Amino acid sequence: SYTILIEQFMNPLVSIIIPVYNTGRYIKKCVNSILSQSFQDFEIILVDDCSTDNSLTICQAFCRIGGKDNRITLISNKINQGCSKTRQIGTDAAKGKYIMFVDSDDFLDKYALQTLIEIAENNQCDVVALQMRRFIFCKLFSKPALTSPDYVNERLLEKPELDTLYKSYFGVNILPVNFFCKLYLRETWIKANIQPWPYFLGEDLMANLQLHPYIKRMYITSQIAYNYRYGGGTTTADYHKTIETAIAMYKERKQIAIANGHSECLHPLCIELKNYIKCAITACCTYRDNKMQSDISDFKEFLKDDCFNDFHSLNLNNPDPIDTAILNFDIEKAFDLSHKQNESRKMQIFVKKTIRKIASIF
Repeated sequence: SYTILIEQFMNPLVSIIIPVYNTGRYIKKCVNSILSQSFQDFEIILVDDCSTDNSLTICQAFCRIGGKDNRITLISNKINQGCSKTRQIGTDAAKGKYIMFVDSDDFLDKYALQTLIEIAENNQCDVVALQMRRFIFCKLFSKPALTSPDYVNERLLEKPELDTLYKSYFGVNILPVNFFCKLYLRETWIKANIQPWPYFLGEDLMANLQLHPYIKRMYITSQIAYNYRYGGGTTTADYHKTIETAIAMYKERKQIAIANGHSECLHPLCIELKNYIKCAITACCTYRDNKMQSDISDFKEFLKDDCFNDFHSLNLNNPDPIDTAILNFDIEKAFDLSHKQNESRKMQIFVKKTIRKIASIF
């Protein structure tokens, strides 16, 4: 399903895996930020997932340069595999003691790897988590975004505290559940036998959900060294996939929560599912106003799924009128309220749309 175009033979301490898909505008900055790290004992594994722009050509150029110091491997998928499977392909090719995932449109500060490695080696960690900053237009409008607001100071987490934090993966925002910003001990990752998540969203969360029981020591640092490119969120063209994925994540985690005696997690899970529906309705009213009737019909079909019966069994109450309409399965009212809300904030929506367009250029 893939071809290793260029492979380097070495035994690095860190394998940095970069899934690549149509990020020709950003991939140079991403790779250069890694090649210029203060810590140099690493390999880069670029996995191109059938990009239709010039991403693969740029990756090939880096490999010709990188071949001199044996740091870059290039893999090209024969068919589009999706991000989750692409990450797994990169992980299977990794040779380092540690692995790190970097999105191909993001970049690292100069001392990111050094910070992660020093913490991991000094504390014998399975996972080390950095903090990140979000940015638009290179660094304009950038701001720190703490990936774990309840754990922003230097913290070494061990069992049994880690066991109590398992609920982070069930709609309770405690630990960071993203792939990026983290260094993983590859041995621990292999033991977890993490399976690709075949849906549109949530691969970070579902992978870390599988990994968490195998983590014995996790360190969270307050240092900010990962730069995350803000792309404006999910596009409205994907709202079908968004809701289908939200339903799949809900069902999978509900089953796991019940099996592991975490029934207290069902309430936040249900709230999270409701929020996915609400965000999708808001997006449709913002960007697909001319297709409201067909969207309403689609949402009615979505809410026929048995999982939404939990809205009643958990007796969720929320003063927000749109939330209340969703919980009562009154989709017409939810759309009407959301549309009226948009009318009252036209300027805000105009600015948001403009930012989306400009962000797609940079």
